[in-house]
Amino acid sequence: MIKGLLERGITAHQLQTCLLRATESQRCEIVELLLRSGVPLSSLSLPVEPALQRCSFDILSLFLKYGWDINEEQEWCTPPLLSLAILTNPDPELVAWFLQHRADPNKACQIGTTPLSTAVYLASRTIIEMMLSVLCPNPKTQRLRGELLHMAACRADPEAASIVQLMLDLHPDVNARQWEQEPLAYATYKVTGLGTPLHCAARTGIPRVAQTLLEHGADVKICDTRGQTALQVAEAYGNTAVAEVLRER
Repeated sequence: MIKGLLERGITAHQLQTCLLRATESQRCEIVELLLRSGVPLSSLSLPVEPALQRCSFDILSLFLKYGWDINEEQEWCTPPLLSLAILTNPDPELVAWFLQHRADPNKACQIGTTPLSTAVYLASRTIIEMMLSVLCPNPKTQRLRGELLHMAACRADPEAASIVQLMLDLHPDVNARQWEQEPLAYATYKVTGLGTPLHCAARTGIPRVAQTLLEHGADVKICDTRGQTALQVAEAYGNTAVAEVLRER
């Protein structure tokens, strides 16, 4: 059937919908036939989300076989598909598959976010530790992009303080303003008020996170790009418990 469509002038690019339907129904033989026929592969055009939702490792392997670059950014502001895997289906087995096939947790898009920063913001500690374990030569000496400590401080779940401590164990600059080392991101987001991880904690409102950052040298006097201290941010967001912690310093 596919051969007949191609012979009648249908281009391989026009068969993208067929590839999507075959992926959704987990028809590996049709997926391979379409890919062999020249349906284009890119992180934007691949129907990868249904494969991620279903942990369709055979189909993901076919994408790799026919030329998918697992570390290609999705868009200028969206990191590679390991990030989408975490957003779509934060399953340790799925993340392990990506890592086993050389997905780079530290591969950034143009704006600076990475799959690892996505995980630090919302995935379990187990998944974060899996990703850190594959970084070479050593996550403590390698430049880790994506503002990991800031992302951890933005969490608002029971694991937040634990993830912040995990990031602090990598010895980041606890008083760095967010995105200062990523010019495009800094220029894009500075109007929103880019600050230190302590500013993120003040916005999120978890006292233990703020306390942990203070114990590691966070400076309460630093202002964000809108001229506000972390205390002013906490007060503006109505986070009175964090504000009280900050006043004590």
